[in-house]
Formats: sequence, C-alpha cells, structure tokens
Amino acid sequence: MALFDSVEKFTQTPTGMLLSSGEKLLEIRFVADDILRIRLAPNGIFSEEPSFVVEDCPTGATQVRVVERGDRIEAATQKVKVVIGRNPFSLSIEDLSGRVIVDTPRNSLEVANGRAIQRFRLFADEGIYGLGQGTYPHLNLRDRERRMWHEWRGYSQSGPAGIPLMLSTRGYGFLLNSSWPSRFAIGRAELAPPPDPATARTWAPAPWPPEEHSGEDNPDDIAILLDNEQLDYFLIIRRTFPEILGGYAELTGASPIPPQWALGYIQCKNRYRGLEEILEVARGFRKRGIPGDVLVIDWLWFKTFGDLTWDRKTWPDPGAMARELASMGFKLMQAQHPFIDEGALTWDEFSDKGYLVKFTDADQSGQLISHQSIYDFTNPQARADWWKKVQKLFDDGIRGYWTDMGEPELHPVGCRHYLGSRERVHNIYSLLWVKGLYEGQRSYTDQRVFSLPRTAYAGIQRYGAALWSGDISCTWEVLRNQVIIGQQVCMSGQPYWTTDIGGFMLPSFYEPELYVRWLQWGMWCPIFRTHGTRPANEPWSFGPDAEEIITRFIKLRYELMPYIYAQAWHTHKTGVPMMQAMVMRYPGDRKAVQSELQFMFGPSFLVAPVVERGARARKVYLPEGKWYDYWTDQEVCGPVEIEAFAPLERIPVYVKAGSIVPTVAGMLHTGEKAWDPLLIHVYPGGDAEFVLYEDDGATYGYERGESAKTEIEYHEATRSLVINGVEGRYPGQPRARSYQVIFHDQERPEKVILDGKPVTGLSDYDGSYDGSYVDDEHEPGWRYYARSRRLVVSVPHRPLEQVTSILVVSQAAPQVSQAPLAVDAVGALAAGEGAGAPREEKAAPGPEAGRIGKIGVDVSRPGPRTAIVYAYIEKSSEKGFMGDEGTPVIWELSAPLGWRCSRLNIRPEETPVGVAAFAAWELEVEGDEFTPGSEATVTASLAGGDGGGGQSKLSKTVQLHSKYHTHWYILGPLPGDGGAGFDRVYPPEMEEYLDVAATYEGVEGQAVTWRRYDGFDCFGYVNLRGITSERKEPWEIRRPEYWLAYAAGKVWSREARHAYIELLGEDRFKVWVNGELVILASDRPAFRPVRARVELRQGWNTILVKSTQDATREWGGRSWGFYLSIVDDEGRVMNDLRYAAAVGQDR
Repeated sequence: MALFDSVEKFTQTPTGMLLSSGEKLLEIRFVADDILRIRLAPNGIFSEEPSFVVEDCPTGATQVRVVERGDRIEAATQKVKVVIGRNPFSLSIEDLSGRVIVDTPRNSLEVANGRAIQRFRLFADEGIYGLGQGTYPHLNLRDRERRMWHEWRGYSQSGPAGIPLMLSTRGYGFLLNSSWPSRFAIGRAELAPPPDPATARTWAPAPWPPEEHSGEDNPDDIAILLDNEQLDYFLIIRRTFPEILGGYAELTGASPIPPQWALGYIQCKNRYRGLEEILEVARGFRKRGIPGDVLVIDWLWFKTFGDLTWDRKTWPDPGAMARELASMGFKLMQAQHPFIDEGALTWDEFSDKGYLVKFTDADQSGQLISHQSIYDFTNPQARADWWKKVQKLFDDGIRGYWTDMGEPELHPVGCRHYLGSRERVHNIYSLLWVKGLYEGQRSYTDQRVFSLPRTAYAGIQRYGAALWSGDISCTWEVLRNQVIIGQQVCMSGQPYWTTDIGGFMLPSFYEPELYVRWLQWGMWCPIFRTHGTRPANEPWSFGPDAEEIITRFIKLRYELMPYIYAQAWHTHKTGVPMMQAMVMRYPGDRKAVQSELQFMFGPSFLVAPVVERGARARKVYLPEGKWYDYWTDQEVCGPVEIEAFAPLERIPVYVKAGSIVPTVAGMLHTGEKAWDPLLIHVYPGGDAEFVLYEDDGATYGYERGESAKTEIEYHEATRSLVINGVEGRYPGQPRARSYQVIFHDQERPEKVILDGKPVTGLSDYDGSYDGSYVDDEHEPGWRYYARSRRLVVSVPHRPLEQVTSILVVSQAAPQVSQAPLAVDAVGALAAGEGAGAPREEKAAPGPEAGRIGKIGVDVSRPGPRTAIVYAYIEKSSEKGFMGDEGTPVIWELSAPLGWRCSRLNIRPEETPVGVAAFAAWELEVEGDEFTPGSEATVTASLAGGDGGGGQSKLSKTVQLHSKYHTHWYILGPLPGDGGAGFDRVYPPEMEEYLDVAATYEGVEGQAVTWRRYDGFDCFGYVNLRGITSERKEPWEIRRPEYWLAYAAGKVWSREARHAYIELLGEDRFKVWVNGELVILASDRPAFRPVRARVELRQGWNTILVKSTQDATREWGGRSWGFYLSIVDDEGRVMNDLRYAAAVGQDR
C-alpha cells in the first residue's frame, strides 16, 4: 500500500487547501463553517464520478483562514480548526477551545491496488453509532465491523442495509461519499454474525466472505476501507447527534414530509390474491371500527415478473377497486420487483432498449422462481421508461410503491450496468430505483411520493423513501433485535423505518402474544406496518383478546396523529428522526446510553417495548426529571430504574414532565376529518412549548409555503396555557376549531380563567377521564376528575387566528396528593392507593362492587400444547380499596375441556408498581376432545372487598386458541391427476370405516398414511401444504401440481339438531358429514366461506374433507388449507360442541 506519509507541497484555496505527496493529491475543503470535504486523488486527478450520495454540495464556508506554523498548517473557520502535520502527515480537528475532536494515528492514509484506507484515532471514551441497518443487536458499534454491501440474509435476521454515516460521541459525523463497497473497522472490529447457513443464500455475493477479517483490529483506531482508490468523505463537526444529523440532511437532502396516510396504519400480508379479497378486508376494518389508511398488494398481481400490468383474472377492474377503497378512506400500495423474466410483457421492449442486466450462468440455487435479468435503474432513460409503465398503475389508484428485493437480491459477480460494474452500483441500486419513481411522479402530479424499499443508502431519504427491515423470522430474539436496529437506522440519517410487525416467516407454531408485543412497539415506530406469511394477518385474526389490544393501539396511533405529524415536519426541517435512541437525548447519562431497549418518540414519550415471552414487567430507566406513566399518570422522579408493570394489554410508556401533547379522537383514517376538537394534554413539571404543524397532508404545497403553525405554550409558575393564533394558510384549512385542554396531575382548582374571564365549573366526577368532550360546542366549561387528578377545560369553536389563554387558579389550601403505591407481597393486597386506568370488568353483585379495583387476565403460549395464564389485580385509587393491608386474594381458574391445570409459584424479583395481587397457572393439553376456543375463566375473590362483611369477586375469561375445528387426521399428498382427481373417488370416500392405520399410494408412488394434526394456535387454519410435506422451509417445498388431501375429524353434539358448516379455503373442496356430501365447492373466491346446513346426530358425528391443491407457484401463509367451523342460525360458533380427530369411526 502507498502511504500519504508527508506533505511535500500545499496550496491554499478559497475554502481550504490542496496537499500533495508525490503524485497523490489531498483536498481539504470547508463546505460549511463546521463541515469539511476531504478527497484523495491517488494519480493527481480527482474523479468526477457521481456517487448519488451528495448531489448538491454546499458552496463553502463564510471565511477560511489558512496559516503555516512551522511543520503545521492550520485552516480555521468561525467554528473549527483543522491542523495538518506535514512530516509525518497527520490530520487533527479541534474546536475553538482547543479540544481535539478528530485525530489520526501514524500512517493514517493509504492507497493502492484499488483500495483506499483512512484511519482515525478511537478515543478511550468514544462511542460510535449509526452506519445503517446491520445485524448487530447493539447501538454502540465500538469494537465491531460494519460493511457497506446490501444483502438478503434469509429470515433469521435483517439483511445489511448499510448507510455510510458514522456518528461519534466526540462530536463529529463521518459521511463516505462513495457508492463502492466499504468496511468500517472500529477498534477490534469484531465481525458480524454470519448468515444462517440453513436459510441464507449468496445470490449477490459480497466482495469479501462473511468470515474474512479486514486485518484492521487496532483497539485504538477506526479504519475505513474503501474498495476504490478515489476516497471522498465529509466530516460534520457538531456537538450533538441531532446537530450532526442536521448536517447530514444539509449534505444529502432533507427528507420530505410523508403523505399523512403513510403515517397511519398500513395493513399487509403475503398475500391478498384478488380484488374481492382486498375489498373484503377493507370492509372488515370499517365494520369493526378499526382505523387504517393503507392496504398493500403483494406479489403476483401480475402473471410474470416484469409485466408491470395487472393479471385481469384476479384484478379485473383495479380502478373501480381503488375508487371503492378510497370511499372507505384507504390508499393502495403495491409491490414492485427488479426482475424482468423471459415471457414478461416488457421483455422484448426492455431488452431491445438495453435496459436489462441479463444473467447467464448465475447461481440461483434455492430461488423459488428463477430469474433471467434485473432492470438497469442506473440508466436514467430506463428509469424514465419504468415510470411510464408505473404511471398507468398510478392512474389505476396505486399511491405507494413497495420496491421489494432491491439489494438487488440476485446480483451475480460480473454484472455490468449502464454506470459500470456491479460493485460500483450495487449499494445505490435501490436508491436509483426510488429516485426514478420520485422524479417521475413529481413530474406528473403534485401528490406526495412514498416508497418502501428493502435497502437504503445515504441520500435515499430525499426521495420520499422509508426503509423496511426485510423478511425476518417470527421469534422473540428477532423482535428484540429489531427494537435496536430501528433506532440504529434512524440515527443513520434514514428517519423513516418500519418492520414486518409480527415477523415475516411463519414458524410451525405462532403465538398471539408475540404479535401483540410486536405491534405495541410498532405503533411507536416512524412507519406503522404489519406484514407476514401468516394464514391471516388482520387485527381480528389473532383471537378476540388480542384483537381488543391491537385495536386499542391502532386507535392510539390515530389519536396521536397531531403529535406525530408535527414530528414529521420537525424531521423535514432538522433531519432529526421521531424515533430517537436514548443516547441522542441523554448522551451524558451513562445509564440512559446503555438502555438500548427503550427509546424516545419525539421529545415527550419514552417507550419501553416488551421483548420477552411471558414478561409482565420490565426494567425501565428514567433519566433525571419527573416522568408520568402514560397509562395511569403515576408520577416517577428520575434518575431511577424501576420495575414497570407490563400486562399484555400495554407496554411501559412514560411522558416527560413539561410536555404538551396534542391529540385527536375518533379518526378511522387520516383524511377523515379536521383535528376538531383538538385535545391538548399538558404534563406539568416545567415550562413547555409545542408547535402544531398542519398542511393538506397530501401534496407538496408545503414546499410553496402552504402550511400553518400554531405555537402552544405552558408556563409552570402560573399554571397557564396559551394557544397562539395560527400562522400560515393552506388549501382546505378549517377556519375555526374547538379545544379540550387536559391538565394532568392537577389539584382541584378554585377557578379557571379563559381569556381573562372565569368560566363555569361543571360538577366534579369521582372517576377517571375517558377522553370524552365535557361540554357542548357553544359554551366554555371545566370539570375536575378526582380519581385521575385531571382538569379538563373545554373551549368552544373560535377562529384559528384568535389567541386562547387558560389560567388555572389553585385553591388556597391545596389537597395533598397520595404517596406512591407500595407492594409487599404477591397474592395479597398491599397498603395505599394509586392511580388506575378504567377497564371493562365483570364484578359479582355487591353493594360496592365497583370499589374493588381491576382484574386483568392474559395468556402466554410457550408451545402448541402449553399455555400460561397470568392474572393480576391493579390497584385502584378509590378509597376503601379492597380492605386492609395483607387481605388475601383467593384465585380460581376454571380449565377448559382437554386441558390440565397447575398453579405456578411466580414471584417477580420486584413487584411492579401498581400491582396489588398476581397469580399464574400452567395449562397443558392432556385430552383428545376440545371445545371451540378452549376458554379459561379466572376468578379473584376477596373477603370484605364489598365494603361490608361479604365477599367480592372479579372474573375474566380468556381464549386459548381459535374456535375453528383444528383436530384432524390428514392423508396426503395424493396425486391430483392434472385436476381430475377432484372428481375421482379415492378409497377414503368409499370406506365405511376410516382406518387411520391404512396405507395409500401417494404422489410419485410414495406410501402415505393418516397423520394426526391438532391445531392450538390463534388462526385455526389447517395448513395442508405444511402437513403433507416433511420439508420445513418454503424454498424447499416442492411446487405441487394438482395434489389432493383428505382430513378426517368428528364433532360431538349433546342433542340432535341442525347447524351450519362454514368452510373457507383455497382451490376446491368436498365435505361429507356422517357420510353425506354437504359441500361441493369448485369455483369461488378463496376468501369467501361456503356455508351448508347439516343435521347433527346426538353424540359423535364424522366429518371428511377433500381438498385439492391446483397448480400454483406461490407459497405463503395460505396456499393450501382450510378453516372449518360449525355455527348456528345467526352465524355464531356453537360453543357447546366438542371437536376431535377421527379415530376408527364409522362414517
């Protein structure tokens, strides 16, 4: 390697200096007072090759002073000073006080053989962050290596999506201005975990094997190794991470404000297979009152990869579909892919124009579908022509672009593109793809662009792109890692990021608890999106208990939309993301910096996701200051680490004292209505201010100044709030608005003064505030909620320009707030009172049943045949709560048929704050007969809890699994004979007695027998494809061609009666009940159930299902299987039935 070892000559330039060492040139130039650009030309000629990282470089600093001091050269601006050592060469950057921020070791710059290396000193106290999406579950990358090479890593972890922005706690950011492959070796440079050999494929092999170390492992150095000799980078010298990210945005471009709908809930799965199905999903959301903004169409909306046009068999009228969805408030996002396969409608056109990078002998082992080429998005004309195709889809109603597989997933060595080699363009392939979409749509319409690529590189954010973390596994470990990876990405200049909520690749058993915990965290991510290969993925697919929680959190997202949208505007203006690692907000608090499994959401919320199965509490660190439990308003003073209560219905969330949080109630989608009334939550403990930002939410009018801002101020000393008059205008802006101001942690006031005049106080309410509006729209008023200590002031409609002031006047003798709750034992009541949140509960009759608190019951599923039921009683703040200290709680659990129950002796190390009593049971499957859903009821009894000498009870019922019939013997796969097998009579249809030990001739002559299947998951889907294949991974599942299978089960009825069988599934079905054919379904949508009346005998009744797997190339959560349930005249599941697999039963 050739060293840049000394400065033989230097030339002052208007904004810096030019240094030479032999034929090598090094340019050091200030592009701003605190941002430097450093370029190396090893042959004396600087490359003009565009990197697409920085497209509009700032022009320069206001004033640069360059002086020689002996063997040193100094260049200084008003903010920083650069010191160059001439012999040996060294580079140091100081602030104006002389503090060294950046320093280099000896031999810091080398170049030769197509590679450049830049080394910096790694200080002992220095932390390193950023560098995009990696596979490490760590934020601080000290002593680790990060690689800039996009890969699909299988399903066990997110694929690397490097962004070459490195943040140092010394006060600088390093941005590599190159698209070529690179490695960042930090300290000892431990390698990332290798890809899982069971799932990973090397379809786009990196320049370096996963196990190959760079050789740079000096614990005191940072080494950047670029696979190109033309080194080009920026140093952003700013004190804090938010300031550094602001500098990054100045260099690479601001992130546009996303369309407001993109910040709502995005519903996706693999996959919705037709127009009618996706409309049915939309109707399901609106029927249940669940908010949502986006429905996503995954792959195979086309016939062949590269068609870029609809398969009209399943999508006959996409325009009409989009219009109907729009009438319900839904936008459409659609998957795109880079592959153009032979036979595609565009193959000849794109091939003739030279737009295809064709594969000849590429290794595609493991690919579900072999591909022949990828589109060359590095060609600007190719990008323009791609948009011409996509424009027709936009006209059909597509509003978001899901640019999948854009690493690109398949990118063999030797590929050549318009811009050059595979190595030069690989990292920016996805960036150029979304660049073409962004520029194309912006030239066509004023509607905001939103793309969702699977990879990102520096600069992609300026094109309206969010990053999605890829096809990840459905495991608790992956959830934990995603919490960290999301923060890592947002600290890397990519402010919009999302995950497949629930995970993508379905395991053999899936638990609702995992989905609930994932979604509870996902609601606090910048983009809120679910996806996966589950049989069903809608909020109501995970059982009624989970649905209630999921719906509540989706609604919370919409309630917080005024707060969230203001953060999006702030991101656009400053580059600071709404999801912020603790190190961004509290860099000087060591404990906060180490707390990587919690983060800030905007300036006010601290979010602590639950990432362990069965966890009903977790440790949370609260930095210095006062914090409020978001759910209960309980006050906690930091710095402190607490054991926070985390029942399945919520995760720990805290609000920083001195915060203003605007919310809105009752929205089904972001475009449904104006934010009126606007609810303004005030959390006291310090002065606060908030800028409410508004625009039309859909167009780029805000770039033309079409927006409005309302400044809201809270003054702690006077307990007063000022809502200043709006500044700015935009089309569609309302002229007036009403307000509801909620003062938290508030004593009952003596009076409330609105705009200088006292307003009427309504009667106090001895309960908790439920978010409802407290007065009509014409008269102001206020009401005090004693239980939750909230004062609610209603302000009637008034012009937006009008200033509103509210002054809370305290009573002369303020009430004394209650001390925090203390818990002394699990299973017995603790002394004291505390703030609780209202929740539906069932109480046994009693004179004061409502005084005894709140019971919660939820379920964890460690395995398919095991359930853990947790029960707890939260403390109530009402007087006379549940008797005296130490009053015992008597717990009972009523186990369902087929399950064995045992009490668990679980005692948390620290009893969570707010919990009065806690119990747990383990249930295990031990029988062969089961009732639909297998419901378990928990009852808590308390002597004297009714306020007298009697006994009070609280009870709640939970469901252990789905209410479908999921207990069968399965036979298959049998040959389908090109589809003719559906009408052929196979032995199971002729046998009067089903012999589960019998052997039959299956596909390719292999012997098959009946196999037992018991489903205890939340879905109730009988997956025939998984059952009839010994192979476990999707790419190993052989594509079936007209296979068929049988399922034999039975149902017990206490009496002879009529009922209805409802069956929903793929392809074609026949169903026999007690030997009589009751369903013959050969042509109907896969999402629409078939219903048939049947006569049930008293006792056991047999059911035989015949199902075909017609030719298909897809795999996913639902590709061959069925749901079956037995319902009454009203369509309700008959809970008094019993289900079992058929064993030697007469038909």
